Amino acid sequence: MQQQNKRVSKIADIGELNKRIQLMKMMDTGKINPNTGEDIRENSIFAEVWAKVSALHDQEYYTAVSVKLEKQLSFIIRYRNDIDENTNIWFEGRGYNIGFIDDVKQLRVAAYCRVSTDNVAQSESLENQRQHYQEYINRHPNWQLARIYFDEGISGTKLNHRNALKELLADCHNHRIDLVITKSISRFARNTIDCLKYIRDLKAINVAIFFEKENINTMDAKGEVLITIMASLAQQESESLSQNVKLDLQYRYQQGKVLINHNHFLGYTKDKDGNLVIEPEEAKTVKQIFYSYLQGMTMKQIAESLKADCALTGGKKTIWHSSVIALILKNEKYMGDALLQKTYTVDFLTKKRVKNNGIMPQYYVENDHPAIIPKSVFMQVQNLIRWRHNGITTKNGKRRRINSKYCFSQRVYCGKCGDIFQRNMWYNPVKVAV
Repeated sequence: MQQQNKRVSKIADIGELNKRIQLMKMMDTGKINPNTGEDIRENSIFAEVWAKVSALHDQEYYTAVSVKLEKQLSFIIRYRNDIDENTNIWFEGRGYNIGFIDDVKQLRVAAYCRVSTDNVAQSESLENQRQHYQEYINRHPNWQLARIYFDEGISGTKLNHRNALKELLADCHNHRIDLVITKSISRFARNTIDCLKYIRDLKAINVAIFFEKENINTMDAKGEVLITIMASLAQQESESLSQNVKLDLQYRYQQGKVLINHNHFLGYTKDKDGNLVIEPEEAKTVKQIFYSYLQGMTMKQIAESLKADCALTGGKKTIWHSSVIALILKNEKYMGDALLQKTYTVDFLTKKRVKNNGIMPQYYVENDHPAIIPKSVFMQVQNLIRWRHNGITTKNGKRRRINSKYCFSQRVYCGKCGDIFQRNMWYNPVKVAV
């Protein structure tokens, strides 16, 4: 066995680290030798990592030398600060002593931060996390800061809307990152299934995740077991928080406290005290919708008219649909009242909300805020909506849908059978309106 003194930097792509090796050291077993009275030490496995394994040829120099087969091998792994020349390597049933250690390259390290709300305190926490990771990564000479990813005001129970995490995973799959650092498992994901999926996906491409709080590295042999337990606890905590929020909302509803997101609420905004107030320009559009419907226009016609006038929706867009008009016409808030808990969340993980058809209690608050539409007008509109939906029954017993699209709709009846005259098209021999 020849000891090599020369150091040669050998670069390996992440995808080339495709062999599983075990790192071993002499460790205390906690037992005493009864003959000598000394501690019993054994060669024990302390880590299992991915490596690129090569055989000696030409001018290459290697970091491991076989003592059993007198064969030299090179084991290239990510940087670890717990390896020295007293470390042994176990690979494919054979043990190897380390001849010398040569750092392969700097690790490209990324950090991921997340806060679940966008209030000032949480924003400061996010900035502190970013500063912490910049300093933490710069303290390691073998680490190179790749990027700091952060999601602000986003829940950790699902991947939707977590754009920073999506970018992080994409960069890992594109071999731009070797190691990911994050504060804790709950910051990374509160959904056990998703958390394990991300970890396993990255582990398959040799990208490790280090959780600071739990001191867990996903490349360690015991890492996944500990992560499964901790991720389950994080999910349970998230479920508990969700239940607390539900109870708080129920209490607010019972007290008649109305919580309304005014950002996409056409016709209203909020004052400095958080109270709903009328937005005059948008209120004109709301009145136009209600009175146009009372004058005989259909929801589709109203939508087309507003689109032609370039009127803005609650989302500040000029694209109108009949479904949007229907929601506005049926919204009791425009007459100053509020029906609470129209929908509810069925799963805290997916955040899926469904219409409340009596499963959860509902609360009706009258005169909660200034009205844009008088109650009498609002009730006329509701009656008209029902009348148009139910249709009418002709003298011959047939039910016909209400349609005021044309000037003679529901105005001309057959004197013989009593049915309503309808507008039809003949296509033979040519298209002719009748």
